Amino acid sequence: MNLNQNWQFDVLNIYNYNQFGNLEHYFNFIKKNHKKIDGDLLEAGVFNGRSLLGTALLLKELGSKKKVYGYDSWEGFPKNSYSVYDDFNNWKRLLKKKSITKKHYNYVMQNLKFRSLILNKKIKKLNPQNISSSLNFSGANYQALKKKIKLLKLDNIVLIKGNFDNTMKRIFSKKIFSVLIDADLYKSYKTVFNFVWKKIEKNGIIYLDEYYSLKFPGAKIATDEICNDHNIKVNKFKQIKGDFERWYLKK
Repeated sequence: MNLNQNWQFDVLNIYNYNQFGNLEHYFNFIKKNHKKIDGDLLEAGVFNGRSLLGTALLLKELGSKKKVYGYDSWEGFPKNSYSVYDDFNNWKRLLKKKSITKKHYNYVMQNLKFRSLILNKKIKKLNPQNISSSLNFSGANYQALKKKIKLLKLDNIVLIKGNFDNTMKRIFSKKIFSVLIDADLYKSYKTVFNFVWKKIEKNGIIYLDEYYSLKFPGAKIATDEICNDHNIKVNKFKQIKGDFERWYLKK
């Protein structure tokens, strides 16, 4: 089944790579480099498959034989997955260290205020489990995702179900073209990086969905530690007016 109408993407909750969106740079990288760089794609943090399905559809459109591997537990944040680095107090520490700008910090505070206004009254305090509109992501529908894959005949998707600590030990592709990390938390970022970096092909990238975040400080802290430990530079895509900063690591 071909999707060529915006409403089709919307109804199926699939990222429409034909329109501007938050993954504009990532999808442009795929379009420009899928023939130049070997390897498959990996997505860490799939949830309901919005970006995963969009990626697979784009690969089909491009005539690429690459596969996209989707890693997730589909059960929400794992127990004991939070670290001290995911606590919101780290935003103030990052500002003091000048790791984020005053403007970024002000946006974080504004987002916290907005989020508190729309939360259920039963939730008394903001934390990493309720700061996102998807809460702790336990609302993922694994069966619905599989049905969409079947409907769209996407034989280029491989779903890997389980916690990263276990599943990332079994990377099925020998070569990796690109990685999309949308995993939110400090430990998750560290775990994913440790298992994928050595398999990424030269000039391949890791797209860091939460390096610039208003919700999850642990992702930035983990990435900065990774860069320091491995002598890697974190790169910023050219910022599009009105959009967040978008960052990546390049092999």
